[in-house]
Amino acid sequence: MPEIRTAGGNRRNDPFRKFQFTLAIQVPDPAPAMPTPVMSLPGGAIGFSEISGLRTETELVEYKEGDNTLNRKIPGKSSFDNLVCARGMDPSNYLSHWRSAVVERKQGGLFAGAGIVNAAMNDENLRMNLVISLYDRRGKHQGGKLLKQWKAWECWPVVYEVEELSGNASDVLIERVEFAVEYLTLLKGTPIGNIQG
Repeated sequence: MPEIRTAGGNRRNDPFRKFQFTLAIQVPDPAPAMPTPVMSLPGGAIGFSEISGLRTETELVEYKEGDNTLNRKIPGKSSFDNLVCARGMDPSNYLSHWRSAVVERKQGGLFAGAGIVNAAMNDENLRMNLVISLYDRRGKHQGGKLLKQWKAWECWPVVYEVEELSGNASDVLIERVEFAVEYLTLLKGTPIGNIQG
């Protein structure tokens, strides 16, 4: 079968599939003092079935000068959507504990006796960086090629949800976490081990 090429003679690339991806949680550098129950595996990858919210937007500011009949369009403030991640619930508790740490900071000592959070917890050590990596169809563990990689900076869980329980269903129980994101960058295939910052 002949190779399919574009009008310019370049080889045409297939679009990426979206089902082979990982999400890794990184402790910011320099690493803050984190209570162990909040993250049982700092810097480790977590399996998720769905991730949404890879979206950025910049406000459009229109400006007109008196000697011009056309408005100039100037970039204003940029914003970054929250990341929403869904996964099948398992015995690990790091996501719910991380969320509890955020609540504890607001409620002052409610869970401290259970050892869930540190009394010294503050904004800085509630935040983690998230790295989302997209691989080709073979996936990371089968030696697949890293296609794209995004880094979400200074994230913390703003919503934690467990879907409704039902005695009439045998589906996998799903937990969802929504992360507030300060900044989102495309790393363009940089391996996780070589990420700077």
